[in-house]
Amino acid sequence: RNDAAKKLTDADRLALKDVIEDKTKVEAVKLETTRQFIHNWQLEDLQDLVGQVESGRNFEKGKAAYMAAQCYKCHRFNGEGGDTGPDITGVGNRFNAQYILEAVVVPSKVISDQYQSSVVLTVQGEVISGRVINETEDEITIRTDPFARQPTIVKKKDIEERQKSPVSEMPQ
Repeated sequence: RNDAAKKLTDADRLALKDVIEDKTKVEAVKLETTRQFIHNWQLEDLQDLVGQVESGRNFEKGKAAYMAAQCYKCHRFNGEGGDTGPDITGVGNRFNAQYILEAVVVPSKVISDQYQSSVVLTVQGEVISGRVINETEDEITIRTDPFARQPTIVKKKDIEERQKSPVSEMPQ
């Protein structure tokens, strides 16, 4: 950003001041549905229905639920959507219905190493939680939120403790 700003004319720099100073606010996740909360579904509530997933499906209603739950912001399906979570195109061909149900309802039960978050305690007492997106000999870069625009960089010499988080980025 700073390198690009140096190449701008004074007029362009003034016009783009908020962008250059990163003062723009972007609402990453917003309520995009008027769906009413009905029930806090648990795995046990749905367990007996797993055997019925092969019949009576309605793909349009499934897509509407996928969009209303905002799954598309992190997951890609048929080339559309976000990329912070796994691509779920063809997931039904790779996993059985029981596994998929557990992954949706209890996402922290099994977390792939590829999507595992970390919790870092610094020597200054700061706790930083998120997914490590880059690591060098001297520092780690942590994305503290799936929608974070700016990652957090922590010098390894400043880390007192680092461990894997038992909590998935995906909301339960």
